[in-house]
Amino acid sequence: MNIALIGVGGHGLVHLEAIAELERRGLARLRAVADPFAEQLADVKNRLTALGTAWYLDYHEMLAGEQDLDAIVICTPIPLHEEMLAASLKASRARILLEKPALPTIQQLDRAIALEGAERVRVGFHMVNWPQLDAARELVASGRLGKLRRITVSAGWPRCASYYGRASWAGKMMLEESPVFDGPATNGLSHLLNNVCFLLSQPGTLLPEPVRVRARLARARRIESYDTCFMEAAFAEVEASFLLSHAADRHVPFVIRVEGESGTLELLESAPGLHCDLPGFVAPQYDESKGPMYDRFLGDACAFASMPCSLADTRAHTLLSNAALVSSGSIATIPDEEIDWPESDAHPASIRSLSAVIEQFPSDPSCLERAGFQWAAPGSWVDAKNLHRIDLTNFR
Repeated sequence: MNIALIGVGGHGLVHLEAIAELERRGLARLRAVADPFAEQLADVKNRLTALGTAWYLDYHEMLAGEQDLDAIVICTPIPLHEEMLAASLKASRARILLEKPALPTIQQLDRAIALEGAERVRVGFHMVNWPQLDAARELVASGRLGKLRRITVSAGWPRCASYYGRASWAGKMMLEESPVFDGPATNGLSHLLNNVCFLLSQPGTLLPEPVRVRARLARARRIESYDTCFMEAAFAEVEASFLLSHAADRHVPFVIRVEGESGTLELLESAPGLHCDLPGFVAPQYDESKGPMYDRFLGDACAFASMPCSLADTRAHTLLSNAALVSSGSIATIPDEEIDWPESDAHPASIRSLSAVIEQFPSDPSCLERAGFQWAAPGSWVDAKNLHRIDLTNFR
């Protein structure tokens, strides 16, 4: 299959490697890339052009010049997604893989869902294509865990000043007039929200959307957006709690814990794979690459049709994040006295004692309240089902 990639730098390099593996397997050919920063990416450009890949500085020229594409991958900054997706759908009949997060606001996403050809789009929440996530969903759907009691999710992925200085949109709510909503639950750790929705879904159905949400978004570093999020979400039959932060003093591996009356399963970053305490449970083979996602994306019509994370699927994640912001009402600025400020930009600004709370949270979510973080008190419950629009300019 002939593939084009829009956006080569940053995370685009990860997609380049995934596509190169497909080429080695004889499944695809990278026909063209589009990126205006050819000088900064000179080594990559020289390597690709030597292999016969066309390099365009303008993605419009690429779409006009490459008429026989089978697939287009969009891996560009968040504020460019809406425009590039619409242009790609209009110019080509190719399948489209849009890197996560799809679009920052629910009104943008609903506009995209209504576009002609939107059924050809999948969003790059690649974790839901992992065999261990498939096995976890099957386990939940089978009822072997019994009636679900709760789902808890936590992670601490520290980010230093260079993370926020790497791009004009990083740490922003808006870039000029374009929505961004950058932060752990909406970008870096957004997979974890989407995974919970996936675990509660049935094969062949849209991911379930939250019924109501309450949350508190906060910032330790003095950015426009947020770097820490506490969220509670009620689905039809179970509640999920999330504690996610870029302001921990150390890396705290993510945990997704699903507790049922008969057993518990966990997906652990620190001990990769799926873990379950049910007798006789055998974990599936572990995979953390983008390979399973690309195999489905470039597979036959049935494989592609069954691939998770259509644009409509991602309404669940977008409603979670948008309702969280509405519930929070504003982004709480954490007091200086609760923050350990770094001596250099090479280290994160961290919320004192938060890492220990994140570690304990999956098995004991009430530990957050006991920690006495005043900034973490959630706002009122928001009816997510009837949320159709948010205005990010109110939160700048």
